[in-house]
Amino acid sequence: MDVSILDVGDGVVEVRATAGDTHLGGDDFDRRLVDHLAEDFSRDSGIELRKDPQARADDARLREAVDARNGLDSVAYQVQRRLAELGEQVAVHDKARAEMLIADARQAVKDEAPLDRLRPLTADLQQILHGLAASGGVGWLPEPEQRRSRRQGTPAGTT
Repeated sequence: MDVSILDVGDGVVEVRATAGDTHLGGDDFDRRLVDHLAEDFSRDSGIELRKDPQARADDARLREAVDARNGLDSVAYQVQRRLAELGEQVAVHDKARAEMLIADARQAVKDEAPLDRLRPLTADLQQILHGLAASGGVGWLPEPEQRRSRRQGTPAGTT
């Protein structure tokens, strides 16, 4: 269980504190789901997958592939969002390259592409994201950042 204390005001949400086991709901949930499916399979087929070394290796490879796809999808979303935030501030050729990589990423996830195709796409998109994060002088959440700076009487980006 994870507990967070939030400060909500003037359209800004700030996390004041977080405590608990923030790991719950991720890997442990995946493990329980895999165990449940393995039990169902064992009950139906009489084959115990959790004791089979090959099945365990397949499980590890499957987890690695899912994590890689999730990572690629996440960074593609972040780049897409950042492009929208910056709008016309992004050079046309940079925007075209980013959009091409986003399309390639979405297709790779849809096609369930192998890891050797996912990793370079993720690295390219992360490089673009870092470049976009440095440009424009706008944070990831420009409106809340600007509201907070007005409320605190400081320039945006310095709080």
